[in-house]
Amino acid sequence: MAAPWVGLTECAEHSLAGTDFLAFDQVSGGRMGTAGGGIEYEVGTGGQASKWRGPLHGAGNVSCLLQSIGLLADLKPAALGSLPPIIEKIRGGPIVDTSAAWLHEDCRLTKVALGCDQGKALTVGYEWIALLPSRVTIAAIDVVAKQTQRVFPWHAQSITFATAIAAAAYKCIGWNAEFTTGITPQSSSDAKAVTVPTSARIAEWIDPGTFEGKITARMRVPLAYTNDFMADFVDVVKFKVIALNNDVAVKTFTLDMTASGAANMDDGMPTEIAKGPDAVIYELSASILPNDLAAVVISLVSA
Repeated sequence: MAAPWVGLTECAEHSLAGTDFLAFDQVSGGRMGTAGGGIEYEVGTGGQASKWRGPLHGAGNVSCLLQSIGLLADLKPAALGSLPPIIEKIRGGPIVDTSAAWLHEDCRLTKVALGCDQGKALTVGYEWIALLPSRVTIAAIDVVAKQTQRVFPWHAQSITFATAIAAAAYKCIGWNAEFTTGITPQSSSDAKAVTVPTSARIAEWIDPGTFEGKITARMRVPLAYTNDFMADFVDVVKFKVIALNNDVAVKTFTLDMTASGAANMDDGMPTEIAKGPDAVIYELSASILPNDLAAVVISLVSA
């Protein structure tokens, strides 16, 4: 089907090893293309103007309802100073039409965002960069099957802010967790081999970065355990989410931030002032120590 397209005629897929593709979890939106490469101008004497372009790289993102965690295993580097694991290929966009879709090769995750609000289902968002972006044609016969595992609804979650302090004590109505790898695409002025893509402006390699993570949680009752923000040494927040779906073999998703240094509160949860019948909502904000790789553990297991 030629443009204009709709989501019914698109796909979004990834391949960890570069051979077999898997569909992303149920996609609600995203973008694929390139980033960087902006135009540079310089105006000289007499108004003479010149132009050139900067380096560029592949970049993309998708937002999904969480069904699997295969890609989440590629979020953290194995050790300080290392890159997160490589995702060999990501492709997406309109199917059938010639060169209407994008293929990204040699991909690394730059950000993962998890979260769930009251009345919704658990979401996951991925952002990545790639060294080899190109336009491709995705044949209808090559589109892989969609993920079949059921999603994780808001009401089948257990949220804790310490090992024994459940969210029920604070009437939690939503939470978000965001993790970034800090990696950056790099290039040089060396002559490049003529490959695919042929542009000499495409990034050549990726530098490691600082792994960071932060959480926010919204609740109707302020956090009241031992986190006294006025204390000289404020206690850490041990945040944990356990979510279930209703597959025949029930799946259990866990985001565990109770180990290592846990998370440090960013403020003291100031008292909220609302008008009339408006709800008084408190927000907890906390972050992990940079490069504390052991502070974040994500798992998905079957019953």
